[in-house]
Amino acid sequence: EISQTEPNVRKAVGDVVASEEYLRAGGAAVVTVLGLEKISSFKSAMANDDPRSNVEKFFGYLQWTRESFGELKFPIVIWVSNELVKKNVRQAPDFWSWRQDVFEFKAGLKNNQILNLNLPVQTADIKNNLASETIPLPDLLNLVASLEQDNPNSPLLSSMYLRTGQAFYQLASNDHTVDRSTDIQAAKDYLLLGLVCLESSDFAELASAFSDLAEVHIFQNEFVLAQEFYGQALENYQKAEDRQGEVDTLQAIGDAQRRIHQNTAALENYQKTIEIYRQVGARLGEANTLKAIGDVQQFLKQSTAALENYQQAIEIYRQVGDRLGEANTLKELGALCAAENNYEQALTYYQQGAEISHQIQDFYTEAIICHYASRSLIELEQIPAAIEAYKRSIELFTQINMPELVAEIQAELKSIS
Repeated sequence: EISQTEPNVRKAVGDVVASEEYLRAGGAAVVTVLGLEKISSFKSAMANDDPRSNVEKFFGYLQWTRESFGELKFPIVIWVSNELVKKNVRQAPDFWSWRQDVFEFKAGLKNNQILNLNLPVQTADIKNNLASETIPLPDLLNLVASLEQDNPNSPLLSSMYLRTGQAFYQLASNDHTVDRSTDIQAAKDYLLLGLVCLESSDFAELASAFSDLAEVHIFQNEFVLAQEFYGQALENYQKAEDRQGEVDTLQAIGDAQRRIHQNTAALENYQKTIEIYRQVGARLGEANTLKAIGDVQQFLKQSTAALENYQQAIEIYRQVGDRLGEANTLKELGALCAAENNYEQALTYYQQGAEISHQIQDFYTEAIICHYASRSLIELEQIPAAIEAYKRSIELFTQINMPELVAEIQAELKSIS
């Protein structure tokens, strides 16, 4: 079961492996991660005046420790709520892209709700699925068809449209081996149908549906359309007074704007995001946004502003004890200094970041930092030290099973040896 104050999945699994001789010996196993439903929500953190958001920490750990999961040679099943799944897509996109599959279990409806569906007898097995936990896509389609024919005014119809759209999107996003354009179009169609059927006063449902539709467009690299739907989601989250949804959507809009090089607009939305985090005292969210702002400014070669935001982010990371965020920001500070030809200062930041990464067993970040450091050492004509940094990076990338990066760095090493 994961720690409620330090919800680091990678560390929790690593601790289990370290304590079990069977797992250390490579025994076959499936590891399940429980307890995530207990971590503090955004709203509860506000209510308790908690300076840290454990939800944000959870996604930060997932995002930044993704590569080190490659060291683990067994399946890991993480039990999360539907709300956390949706946030995962936006807040830990790199980790999300590595998932093998998503298995959905739905809470059952009450018996009187099921009876009020007025479905024909031949759909009894579909009703049983609805009453239990899962509805496969074919059954969702049959249920939608039955409701459209026999009870078109059912309040359940909008929900079924939305769930069907989500199911088509999951089908497309989980399988990149074949052309899924037909499934993506179906996802859009059903989500739009669901939106049309929703009550105009149901702000929370409207916001969620608009957000889902925006994510489908993001999947197709349709960032302008995605921004429009995110804008509708934002408006409804604000009407619903859902600050978590509001701040997530602002960040998602900023991310979409960055993808089409609307960096000025992205910075404006990140600034709005950070203001909300500051209003509610969510210090970790503030630090993460400061780093995101710094990343944009570094891309725009606004070095002084980027340096200031990175340093503010590091200060907060240290205050809240987020060593992973600190290490990643030190890495970016090193890259910023190297771009300004300040290689000595870059190496100072790289060394600090590498030490923290090693201590928390984030071998991917440590490997990246060693690689970056080797290039600065070459610029300073410290060739023996550069070779050692290259070798350490190769060792770490080999350990976490990343052969492409190993080959890339070996080629660089060969060119200076």
